[in-house]
Amino acid sequence: MDELERPLATTEFLVVDTETNGQSGAACEVTEVGAVLVGGGELHDRWETLVGVRAPLSRAIQRFTHITQDMVDDAPAAEAVLPDLAAQMDGRVLVAHNASFDRRVLAQAFDRAGLGWPDPPALCTVALARRFAPLVR
Repeated sequence: MDELERPLATTEFLVVDTETNGQSGAACEVTEVGAVLVGGGELHDRWETLVGVRAPLSRAIQRFTHITQDMVDDAPAAEAVLPDLAAQMDGRVLVAHNASFDRRVLAQAFDRAGLGWPDPPALCTVALARRFAPLVR
């Protein structure tokens, strides 16, 4: 059964947030992933990790994200982190604020690591907010 066809009460949602090195296109690298697993109105699990990057972080992105170069220098590589995230995504609906961004940077990270992108169904809280609260800015 498709995750989006399940009754809401039995659906599990993996709410994800990513931070990146602030670069665009192919130079964009994930520096942190955080996720909470919720379902049936309850928090089931939480998971977070910093991610090592290849390119040095700019001072601007360090100030913006509060993630320092030392933090990512000591962090595990994406190849070590992403299989755990893929397991968390399995059979769940991904939820993110600006989901197209998170999906794009994660899919790119999976590809760069030589891993298959799980391509979970997704809900975007930005799109939901614009749809259901259009006058709130």
